[in-house]
Amino acid sequence: MTFAPAPEGPNDPRPIMERLIECAEDFDTLRIAKPDILVLMRHVPKLRGGKRELGSMGLPGFQGAYAQLGMWLLEEFHGSIPAFILTLDAEFWEEASERQREALIFHELMHCMQALDKDGEPRFDAEGLPVWAIRPHDIEEFNEVVRRYGAWLPDVKAFISAATERRNDR
Repeated sequence: MTFAPAPEGPNDPRPIMERLIECAEDFDTLRIAKPDILVLMRHVPKLRGGKRELGSMGLPGFQGAYAQLGMWLLEEFHGSIPAFILTLDAEFWEEASERQREALIFHELMHCMQALDKDGEPRFDAEGLPVWAIRPHDIEEFNEVVRRYGAWLPDVKAFISAATERRNDR
């Protein structure tokens, strides 16, 4: 089987996810709104651009003629339509240290955001619930460009600043 529900027990990623949402101020919106996040393990490696994808966070959705069927199957499988679907590479997860696991979950949770309207204000649906979206990465750059030109863009400068300001208490 390619995908399976997250395991229960010591390898369950959900307690890490729940602890981060509860404790990290980066996730205030998630802590307050408590979106349902389905966690799946992928048992077949997925390569993207020649690199192994360790995790991905996405919104549930299907396209085309089978869109309604896909949503129905998801609801049958999970019991509801989740706000987000987190998929983790099962082999990496089994071999990863606790710190690597936490960093991966933190990274994927950073993709969860409340959608914004045209004025930059948080969006809500007709029932007053948050409309969810996927936040893109803060930076997209090649190591070679930074090596050659340095921090030539504001987002590269911010990324380097974040890396050098990292807390050393862990």
